[in-house]
Amino acid sequence: MSYRSSESFAASSALHAKKVYQIAMNEPTRRAPLQVINTGISLNQQISSSTLNNSFKAVDGQFVIKTSGRYFLSTDLNAAPGRSVLPVIHIAVSDVILDMGGKSITLSTTNHMPSAAAVSLADGVNNVTIMNGTINGKGAHANITTGIVTKNNANVMLDNMRIVNCKTTGIDFNGVNSFSVNGVQTVGAITGMAMTNCNIGVVTDSSFDATVGGNNQATGVLADSCSNIEFNDVSISNHNSTSNDAFGLYMLGCSGFVCKKVQSSRHTSGAALCAGVYLNGSTGNSFINCNTSNNTSDSNGTDVFGFYMTNESNGNIFNECEANTNGSSNTKICAGFANDSAHYNVFNKCSASGNTTSDTVYGFFSTGASRGSVLRDCRASGNNTVEASGSAFGIAFEDEIGGAIQNCESSTNTGTETGCGIALLGRCLRTTVEYNKILSNAGTIQYGFWDDSPEATSFLRGNISFGHGKVYEGTELI
Repeated sequence: MSYRSSESFAASSALHAKKVYQIAMNEPTRRAPLQVINTGISLNQQISSSTLNNSFKAVDGQFVIKTSGRYFLSTDLNAAPGRSVLPVIHIAVSDVILDMGGKSITLSTTNHMPSAAAVSLADGVNNVTIMNGTINGKGAHANITTGIVTKNNANVMLDNMRIVNCKTTGIDFNGVNSFSVNGVQTVGAITGMAMTNCNIGVVTDSSFDATVGGNNQATGVLADSCSNIEFNDVSISNHNSTSNDAFGLYMLGCSGFVCKKVQSSRHTSGAALCAGVYLNGSTGNSFINCNTSNNTSDSNGTDVFGFYMTNESNGNIFNECEANTNGSSNTKICAGFANDSAHYNVFNKCSASGNTTSDTVYGFFSTGASRGSVLRDCRASGNNTVEASGSAFGIAFEDEIGGAIQNCESSTNTGTETGCGIALLGRCLRTTVEYNKILSNAGTIQYGFWDDSPEATSFLRGNISFGHGKVYEGTELI
């Protein structure tokens, strides 16, 4: 994270105020290749608590930016809402830089009144940068519902921002094209960042952390109907819901995402489902060096997944990804990687280890008549159960059609009842299992390779299996 704290800004605030006119004539250093403002505009206007209008005569916001240029906060803004849906700063024109200069926006009132947003963009406004500040969603008695909210905008940049304790959403992008989020941290919102109908964007060096959802679904990053977005060096953690689902990265109907070095960890659900990365109807995405770990459940009957692909989430590629130490004694079904009615997904050099459950655990699992799942050079190890009737599978295909497991290692997966290295369950057809190492899987009933398919059409070649009981259940070989 490159985020600079408010304390470090405070030390240079006086110097910043003196040089603001000089800074305005120079574009800030930025990673994303976005031209966000007309450099010929050099207006510098200050925003302070005294310039806010929180009366009922204010319509669009307490401070409305109506002229293109550069704006800065000369003081921390302690805003009091005049209307329950009034943003603190509303940007109503294109070509604006809002440089907070290390200052903060906080809603403060003696009444329990919310504000719609700290900063909002008008519909259709383009070329906007918001940078260098903190949004604190909770005053003494009040809540900012959303930190930053946009709608139908283009070329939006957030840089070096900290957004904490917003009641609903840290960042809400709706219909935004060409955006950059760099060095941004959200903490405490039910959804850290929400993107709907967004296209072409970059999220780098950012983190989305610490949500307690209560009765709501808790999600670090939610993407709905979005395309061509890159995540690079992003951390998503600690999103917890006591009576609903919890997700790190949730992608619904998305395509063309490239996720590099995304870590999604320590999410907890008290309801039906918890997943570090959840793909629902999302196609053609790639994940490179991503990690999901320590995702769990705090009540019995919850399913936990590291990576979960479902509902025609097809053609996704996972390279050198890891799903480790997910699940707990409260978990029902746990899998490091799971396909459920998701087709032609490819896993290269991925690892699933140390995942735990009271019922059934899988390192890699494909079910729901998925087709064309391919595992190459993957490793499933040390996936274990903790209850007397539990089963552990390193790699399992159930009702899979045309899948392949190649050059993988499945070892030391231990079930209190059944332990198995590689299993073909249900009605698996045309499955290739070749050049795999299957080592020391254990259970009361234990197998190296178990073909339970009544109509097996498997192709086996060059596999090595030892250190367990039955090697091939289909013909009762020992």
